[in-house]
Amino acid sequence: FPTISAGLTGAVQGNLIHDALNLFWSTVRTSEKLHSLAPARLKQKVSDAVVQAIEESKDVSEARHGRNLLALERFRISDLVLSWLEFEKQRVEPFEVVVAEGASICEIEGMSFKVRIDRIDRVSCSDGQDRFVIIDYKTGQIVDMRALNSDRLTAPQLPLYATFTDLKRFGIDTPHGVSLAKVFSGDLQFHLRSDWAEGLMEGKGVESSELSAMHWAGQLEGWRKALISNAKGFLSGESVLSYRPHEYLGNHEHLEPLMRLGDT
Repeated sequence: FPTISAGLTGAVQGNLIHDALNLFWSTVRTSEKLHSLAPARLKQKVSDAVVQAIEESKDVSEARHGRNLLALERFRISDLVLSWLEFEKQRVEPFEVVVAEGASICEIEGMSFKVRIDRIDRVSCSDGQDRFVIIDYKTGQIVDMRALNSDRLTAPQLPLYATFTDLKRFGIDTPHGVSLAKVFSGDLQFHLRSDWAEGLMEGKGVESSELSAMHWAGQLEGWRKALISNAKGFLSGESVLSYRPHEYLGNHEHLEPLMRLGDT
């Protein structure tokens, strides 16, 4: 059963990082504004966003966690978010955050449900075109871009956003790329798959797959087919368990003893 540990859980910490970044970009919006902020002003805006995120969280309270612990968390999260924003300053093309925690509707095989997209950037590319990239923040230590491959789709979130989610409510017809943004202390990275760029920035901190327009269209179609197959399986009651606990358990490691498939 869940291991008792001091402090906030990884899930709560991750939610606070998401919320703080959302609050920051909801006012700053552009890379131009980010670069224009003096260091002291940037630090203050990040601190304000983190304080607001903690105050508005339903999972955090001073009565439960104590004043000292929350003070340490404010410092830790502020330091991580500030490091991430300094990392984003290295991006090679100007960008605008056009969606931050954007709510939309996804419809697939007759099912309709709500989704919330961490972020969508409009990138002003060097060839004069604007392109849209969907970004999903990942605050854990391990980020595996292979989980986006159509033949072993174990991380369907970004493919779902790119193919079956109503992006037109944000003024977007077709996305040009998706990115897993690893916001983890000491290991900040963009993992990008797109039809135009080798990376959102040069040098260290980028793992990318540049696809031609034709191959990008093929990638989107591959995701559609994989997601439709998964949806049909779900609707038909299919319940095949793949025993890869290191991939699927996440914050539920305490359930591993109940997974006996590996014993056979």
